[in-house]
Formats: sequence, C-alpha cells, structure tokens
Amino acid sequence: MAKTSLYKENEYEPYYKILGSKSEKNEDQLFSTMKDVYMLALVIGFKNKKRKKIMKPSKDPIKLIYFDEYDKVIMDIVALYTYINDEDISILRSDKQDEKYKLIEEYANAGMEVIVNKVCKNGYRLEDLVKFARSFNIDIDEGQSAIDILFGI
Repeated sequence: MAKTSLYKENEYEPYYKILGSKSEKNEDQLFSTMKDVYMLALVIGFKNKKRKKIMKPSKDPIKLIYFDEYDKVIMDIVALYTYINDEDISILRSDKQDEKYKLIEEYANAGMEVIVNKVCKNGYRLEDLVKFARSFNIDIDEGQSAIDILFGI
C-alpha cells in the first residue's frame, strides 16, 4: 500500500504544533502550517547533510495531500541529489516512492532537531528564527528561486 503521510518524531510534535498550528491561543506561531515547518526542517536537514531515523513516530503524521506540487518537486530534487553520485534516478519511480519518502522523513527529522536546539530552546521568537536563517550565510538575489537558493545555483 502506498504511503499517504509523512511521519514526524513524537518528541518534536509539540514544536511542530507551536510553530505551525493555527490557534487563537498560539501567539508563538511562526509558520502558517505544520507542513511549512516540515519543509523548512527538510531543507535544513538536507543542507546539513544529516538524516536521522524516526524512532517513535507521532500519532499525527502530515498527510501527503497537504504538500503542494512545489513541495513535492523539492522532495524529488532532494532525493535525486542524494543519489546523484550513484547516477541512480530510480528513486523517483512509483515503486520506490516509500523509499523516497523515508529519506525525506529522515532529513526532516534531522532538520527539526536543529530547529529545536537552535530556535526553540529559548522560546519561540521570530528574531531567533531570523538569526538562525542568517547563520547559513546564503546570498539571495532578487528573483532567485528557492531551488537555486537550496542548491547554491
């Protein structure tokens, strides 16, 4: 049966909810949705070349239907780039979809660990997130796409 959701580590579930859940009570929300937090975590894990297995999945995975085509293109590019030295593009075949999504989950899990340690330990301030983003020293030109930024093109 094909995968329909992406898992998050249970340990990080509260951080996903605080950073990306819409609620009148949630003044600390920095993102529109948990899916957006997940995509940031994926990119951070990938940029750091770190993957981390999910040991105890949350009971509230993010359904794949919430990820738009743009998100899925980024996932495909991350998967392709991971296997680029093997010159193996089979990771994009439908019969390898579960393998690709496991890879995505592991990058996102490693990235979320970084977000929690660098941004969330001192509260949930936008200033901390901006400071963290600037620590990547990425020069962004006007009109540059997210993919160009992600891969340093």
